[in-house]
Amino acid sequence: MMKDVLKRVLRCSLLCGIIVLGILAIRTEAVQAATTKYVAANTVSYTTVGSAKIKIKYISSNKYRIYFKKNDETYKKTVSGQVSAVTNGSTVYFKKVYSSALYKWNPVKGTTSKVGTVKTGDYGSSLTGGVNKMLYFSYSTPESEYTAAAVDLYRYSLSTKKSSKVKSGAYFEGSYGSRIVVENSRGDVSPVALYLYNNSGKKIKTITSKEFGATVSGKYVYYAKVTATNIYSSSPYTVKFMKCNISTGNTKTICSTSVAVMSVYKVTSKYAIFWKDGSSCYKYTYSTGKLTEYTI
Repeated sequence: MMKDVLKRVLRCSLLCGIIVLGILAIRTEAVQAATTKYVAANTVSYTTVGSAKIKIKYISSNKYRIYFKKNDETYKKTVSGQVSAVTNGSTVYFKKVYSSALYKWNPVKGTTSKVGTVKTGDYGSSLTGGVNKMLYFSYSTPESEYTAAAVDLYRYSLSTKKSSKVKSGAYFEGSYGSRIVVENSRGDVSPVALYLYNNSGKKIKTITSKEFGATVSGKYVYYAKVTATNIYSSSPYTVKFMKCNISTGNTKTICSTSVAVMSVYKVTSKYAIFWKDGSSCYKYTYSTGKLTEYTI
């Protein structure tokens, strides 16, 4: 009789534990779903967030146009001067690279208003992403005239209307939930460090101290971790392809084969694109080990 009672208690405890874990998972999903994510526009192709797309195109005579697509409709905003922009799928924030004024554009309603000023300086700053009420931007320091690495990562609070530095010599690489991926600025083809930060501007962890090709997709950041260096080789860096779960910070190898490269352009869940030397670019597929020439 006592054994039956104990069995019932254990089953009940196990069932309660499963229910609790399920509730926690649902809450986690709800938190992620409730996070507002901003993606940056570029001049090469459309960037997607939800059902919306955004792109910037040079028109003529120093005029640029922001294209916003949603529900089969295309909305346009022409700006005089080089411009950067981010969107959460409904609202677009934009600024001229060499102007401190930050604007809010509602494409559907056709309204534009100034919302504040962003740290800019003589060498410009560009919006690169955002999470909730925080927009991130790259600020070019005076040294940026001599090296691409002289770019600092800042954030702008839509609530307080103030800018603050996140990290010197760094870029906003992407985000998932309330966490952001930060990569050190790259001045040449050397590997750099990769980090996880929270949306309060605090570092959570260093993902790796030497990497190439970091790419954020969904809840993961994919990257090529440098495991060995031979400066006398035309392919001086030996790398292995990794992924880091942005929510947990856990890392995992996604390809058991290491590859010798000069630099890596992009790492994804299924393939990587890299330069073997100064001229040869290849696409490497993990599942087959196949190496094919690639044109960027």
